[in-house]
Amino acid sequence: MSDDLLLSVEHLSVELPHGGDRSHAVSDVSLSVGRNEIVCLVGESGSGKSITAHAVLGLLPSGLEIGTGAIKFSGEDIAHASEDAMRGLRGGPISMIFQEPLSALNPLARVGQQIAEAILVHASPRPSRAELDARVLELITAVGLPDPATLVRSYPFQLSGGQRQRVMIAMAMANNPALLLADEPTTALDVTTQQQILGLIRRLQAERGMGVLFITHDFGVVADIADRVVVMRNGRVVEQGSVDEVLRRPKDDYTKALIAAVPGSRPASKVARDIEGEPLLEAHGLNKTFVTSQGLFRPARTTAAVRDVALSLRPRETVAVVGESGSGKSTPVNALTPPIEAPTTAAIAAISSSIWMKTPPAFGSSTDSRSAISEDGVIG
Repeated sequence: MSDDLLLSVEHLSVELPHGGDRSHAVSDVSLSVGRNEIVCLVGESGSGKSITAHAVLGLLPSGLEIGTGAIKFSGEDIAHASEDAMRGLRGGPISMIFQEPLSALNPLARVGQQIAEAILVHASPRPSRAELDARVLELITAVGLPDPATLVRSYPFQLSGGQRQRVMIAMAMANNPALLLADEPTTALDVTTQQQILGLIRRLQAERGMGVLFITHDFGVVADIADRVVVMRNGRVVEQGSVDEVLRRPKDDYTKALIAAVPGSRPASKVARDIEGEPLLEAHGLNKTFVTSQGLFRPARTTAAVRDVALSLRPRETVAVVGESGSGKSTPVNALTPPIEAPTTAAIAAISSSIWMKTPPAFGSSTDSRSAISEDGVIG
């Protein structure tokens, strides 16, 4: 084995319980990751890419198990390693960044405490309190979080999505891993924050010479970050090669279809739509203010999430509300679909006939024609 080869997955198969749409979550998968290399594992939902990464760390869901194949880390097969052996690898030589940090982080513990725990699991000898605090601040600074001394005392819910993902990266870097598994770490982030996180992962990877297995369904991310690409479909590898080979000269029809589906790769639709008539929905002077308690001895914090927003929506028209995280784009939509969030002040007309101030028809009632699909898929 080459000294530069960190991870070698060889003919891996993971069996599914009986009764599914296929017999294996992944079947005969082979791929490798070298030192100082970023390999992107690409495919649509259900292709088996996350199962492959979770199998590397022995984190398969209940009911799934490795059937055949080998997973070699630094030349040692860990496919069927004991739980004690895997605990020694997780968060140490091999670290993982999960897709949704709010689910992965403990909501009841301050982020500094959680980073410190990641260090202590593998620390030998145990560092002093001063050394541990200094290391936590060093990691928070390294991932570009502002005001580290204050941030260590924050809880996850007090941070933005991008800040929580940086905390997860700090925890993953805590013990200087040789191999980093990143399971769609930018999927839930806006485009500007996504670029910052990708740049951070690239910088840390280059500084530390890590190997990175980066799981994504986004070929824009692949173009930005990958050295090599592995494409999966229905649990099987259908194509792999250098990023230039796969993106510029794809061989498999499925890879070609994925690339063709990237937004902006096709000409804009020219379907004619007559947008006319009275607005279905119209809002003027929409304001929303949030008041958050700061404790017994501190004044409440007041945040103006939306100020004096105006918008209208006509029949056959689609209006896109665009902005980065924290810009306030979700708040007007939520305010227009009570009881999700009532506006603080607004003059709103809906369905061209009903005008209200703060007290619209009951959302979802027989007199209301609105419906909402939230970010996490909840339909109202």
